Amino acid sequence: MIGSRLTWIELSHLLAILGMLDQTNGIDDALLFLQKIIHVVEMTMDGTSGAIYAIFLNALAHGIRQQSPARPQPINVDTWSKALQSPLTSLGKYTPTQPACDTPPDRHCAMQTPY
Repeated sequence: MIGSRLTWIELSHLLAILGMLDQTNGIDDALLFLQKIIHVVEMTMDGTSGAIYAIFLNALAHGIRQQSPARPQPINVDTWSKALQSPLTSLGKYTPTQPACDTPPDRHCAMQTPY
């Protein structure tokens, strides 16, 4: 995002995700919901930002799966925080993105980095 304005490309991605949300009826499973978002991102976003978001979201889904117990239960803040380690590791492995970079996924680092 440039400043506080959305670009046309970002707006089209947002509209695609909002369209998916309109079609989603009562999904209460965070992982299934995330998989639907991943599908929209992979089908509508291209270029570097699309690749970065796809890596981030797929690795986040993997991190959630690793944190999940044998039986489904609500995901709490601790689970999200631990699950976010996976995408940050993946981004560091596949891209030069690191915390404190000014990239879109960097904004998510604050969610998992304790202060």
